[in-house]
Amino acid sequence: MSISDLRTDWKIFRQTMRDSTLKEALVDSAEYIRIRRHERRERFDERFGTETNGIVGLADIDSIGTHQEEASHYLPTRKQEFDRMMATVGEFDHGEHVFVDLGCGKGRVVLLAAEKPYKKVIGVDFSPSFIGQAKENVERYTGPVACHEIELLAIDAVDFVVPPENLIVYLFSPFGPPVFDTVMRNLVAATRKRKQKITIVYYSPDYDDVVREAGFTLVAQGKGDHWPWSIYSVGESA
Repeated sequence: MSISDLRTDWKIFRQTMRDSTLKEALVDSAEYIRIRRHERRERFDERFGTETNGIVGLADIDSIGTHQEEASHYLPTRKQEFDRMMATVGEFDHGEHVFVDLGCGKGRVVLLAAEKPYKKVIGVDFSPSFIGQAKENVERYTGPVACHEIELLAIDAVDFVVPPENLIVYLFSPFGPPVFDTVMRNLVAATRKRKQKITIVYYSPDYDDVVREAGFTLVAQGKGDHWPWSIYSVGESA
């Protein structure tokens, strides 16, 4: 582990302690070390010419909007974990769905989703710097690409306009309950205006209760190397 990694971990540990117990903060710190170890083995960026790795503390993330205190630290989703989660979703017609990553960071999941023939892939993040890096990564990516319609938006998630198509929405514990509640209710409200199915792939599901209370139904769960995930759905396919 480098000096830079140690400084980042210490900064994140102090930030985590503001909202968590000592035990929870220590567990998270140990998990970040494991994630780095797995990342170095998988060599995603080295293999595909991108820059998606690293853990970035909340204090070092620039943002737009008024919800920075509700955001989470940045760390990428491992490809192996993403593939496991999507397998839990089951079979569906990619061409009839738009994939949305709310809190997309540097865009790794956007790239992984684009390996499938979705109608469109959208990444949303409140950090202009992350969106800028995500755009560069889309240009550099040397992996397989089946969806060439990719949109990256530097906006607050509460301002995201829900597309009318059937959606797969990915969330890696991106924000706290107030923002999460608004986003979930916006999604459910969209399905009440039109025929549309929305599937949530929720990794590290700290606020499952918020998703259920908004109107989503739990359809599956799983456990990865680092955190569990939950799959929810609402509405009917268009």
